[in-house]
Amino acid sequence: MTNFELLKHLKEQIDKDEWETLADGGSLPVSHANRAILLQMRDFKPAACKSLSAGKVRRLEDLLSSYLNQYMEDRSDWHKWIIMVCLFRAFVAEEPLHPREAVNYRIERTPAGVLYYCPVKETGEENICSFCPARKGGGA
Repeated sequence: MTNFELLKHLKEQIDKDEWETLADGGSLPVSHANRAILLQMRDFKPAACKSLSAGKVRRLEDLLSSYLNQYMEDRSDWHKWIIMVCLFRAFVAEEPLHPREAVNYRIERTPAGVLYYCPVKETGEENICSFCPARKGGGA
């Protein structure tokens, strides 16, 4: 699997009516931040084709599903959107899973690219944070 293939797959999970509703701000169970990210995803063009582990993508999807089933059981209509945003950010956009406003991560621009440092990143055993491209570190 490549980042291009994952992006295509994610976009196909949103039908024409849902895209229109996202774009016009209509009623869908999506936060304002996630709506903006989904609209970014619609027009996103990765800079380069990168190989992804399908197993790793599936593990993050499974961890997110488990987390959402435990902590947002009463909002199952939100799950699809949250999972799509996280998969897009982690594997296609290569951005932190949380919006910057949520955790105030620090951004460092280097000649090699952009580095993100998250003040709440958990390390150790495989968890949702282990799929996030942000490094453990202080906020901005």
